[in-house]
Formats: sequence, structure tokens, C-alpha cells
Amino acid sequence: MSVEARNARWGWEKVGATAYVYMELRNTGGRTLSLVSASSPDFTFANLVTTTDEEGERVKAGLDGITVREETVLRPGDRRVQLDAPTRPLAADEAVELVLSMSDGTRLAITAEGETAPS
Repeated sequence: MSVEARNARWGWEKVGATAYVYMELRNTGGRTLSLVSASSPDFTFANLVTTTDEEGERVKAGLDGITVREETVLRPGDRRVQLDAPTRPLAADEAVELVLSMSDGTRLAITAEGETAPS
């Protein structure tokens, strides 16, 4: 595997409905890859999103992929994984499971630790 995920954290954006996942992605291979999708057994939907400025307002927008170079950080107010519609009740401090799908077809199973408050 040429992509590693470190320090994966999740938290509620809207408690019981929408959550976010942040992490550090490290590409240890010799070629650029993209994170193209994510899934989680703990949520019905997972999307790659970013927040942009449009006419002075912060707007959330979907992404087709996130390029992973040597070090790529998913963080608040920037690129991140958005999770919607939990499949079970989740406490803010519970861990959630995710599968990250890369542009070369590889999949990376990770665990994101819960945050008790949004970053």
C-alpha cells in the first residue's frame, strides 16, 4: 500500500445526522494518487467535500477526488470526508470505521477516533 492515513478524527457537524472526518494522508509511493471515494458501515453516505468562498459566503462543494501527494491533510474548512445518516446511534467519543478508495483501485481500511467537540 502506498498511501497511509494517520491521526484520523471524526466529529459531528450536526449531531445525529452529519459528521466530518479529518486526517493526514501520506503517499509513500513514487506516483501521485487520488482519494476518489470513501464508505463507512457506520453511515449511509460518505462524500468528499470542501468549503469555498462564493460571493463572500462559505459554501460546501462536492469533490470528485483529492490528490494525495507526499503529505496531504484533510482539515476543517478545507477538504474532508463528510458522513451522513448514521446507521446506528453514535456517541461523539466512539471510533468509526471507514474505507478509503484510491484512484489505482486500492482500498485502505481506517479507524477514525471520535472528537467530543468540533475542531
